Amino acid sequence: MLNSMRVGCLSFLVIAGGLAGNVSADATAFVGVNLIPMDANRVLMDQTVLIEDGKIVAIGKNGTIKPLRKAVILHGEGKFLLPGLSDMHAHIFPN
Repeated sequence: MLNSMRVGCLSFLVIAGGLAGNVSADATAFVGVNLIPMDANRVLMDQTVLIEDGKIVAIGKNGTIKPLRKAVILHGEGKFLLPGLSDMHAHIFPN
């Protein structure tokens, strides 16, 4: 398990169906997701990812991590979650 993993730019992409949308909370839990941790060629199936104050604080097999009561719960069964994707080649024009 990864605990207290700091993320400079917390940006998540949920593949095959936008789970996150515009969620704004002190705590968010992605429950039941298939996690692509980007540290090796692997997928961690059926995981819970807990985020508090913009930091990943816990990752574990679904059912082993208890989200805080105040957490926004996003059910991601059958979806994939991976950290840190960003479009670094966008052309943004001022209005």
